[in-house]
Amino acid sequence: SKDHDDIKSNEKNAKISKSFRVHTPEASINQWSGIPLVEYKCGNGLRPVPMLITKTAQMNRDKCHVHIHLRVNPRNKSALHNLAILMSIPDAFNGQTSLVSPVGATGDSGLVKHNWDEMKRLLTWSVEELQSGEVREFKASLLIATSTAQNESVVLDADDFPI
Repeated sequence: SKDHDDIKSNEKNAKISKSFRVHTPEASINQWSGIPLVEYKCGNGLRPVPMLITKTAQMNRDKCHVHIHLRVNPRNKSALHNLAILMSIPDAFNGQTSLVSPVGATGDSGLVKHNWDEMKRLLTWSVEELQSGEVREFKASLLIATSTAQNESVVLDADDFPI
């Protein structure tokens, strides 16, 4: 087609980028096509995801252990600095008594300084630096809330703890 030939002949002189538009849904009244909300363009470069986070959760009697696995993309050109880890805690667990430790650490000396925000139900801690390709694992231990323990059983899934 003519358009295809024009694009092909202009490749040397112009950058071609995809443009996308987001609209409100179309209305059937008067063939209205919706209100434009956003328009964005995608560039040629694809940046790698800086870090992959996976997690698993296990119940052990009245305690829940959430294992968090951080893996920095080995293609990162530089280290990641001053990371903040935020984990949402379901109502069934008591975040006030939570403990966070690196996997493999023993005793109280291996505990990570963390903060609990009761209002937002967020458990937070920080990681100073992670090098390209580095893997770091943490374990967050949480007690079942007293009100939950008396009234219902806890069904657990790692997705219950968004990070």
